[in-house]
Amino acid sequence: MLTIGGLFNLESDYHNTNFWKQIGLACSTYATNPKKRLKALINAEKQLIQKDDFAAPLYQAEVPYLLKSKVDGFQLSPYGNVAYYWNVKIK
Repeated sequence: MLTIGGLFNLESDYHNTNFWKQIGLACSTYATNPKKRLKALINAEKQLIQKDDFAAPLYQAEVPYLLKSKVDGFQLSPYGNVAYYWNVKIK
């Protein structure tokens, strides 16, 4: 995810209120709602790439997985393809 400042992030003066609003929604309000989170990230990406012509994505990961209905507590990280198994229980 594009962020400004910090050791591994972009050093730039890019500023767009709509872009940062969408990133904020994706990271907080919609962090536990995958469909709304993805929509906010898509809106931010469109602002960044299509409207402002600021950056171009090189790679976007996707993680397909199958999950039986009797598995409970499985979580995917909202920030990438990391799976959390510490709360997993079999019903």
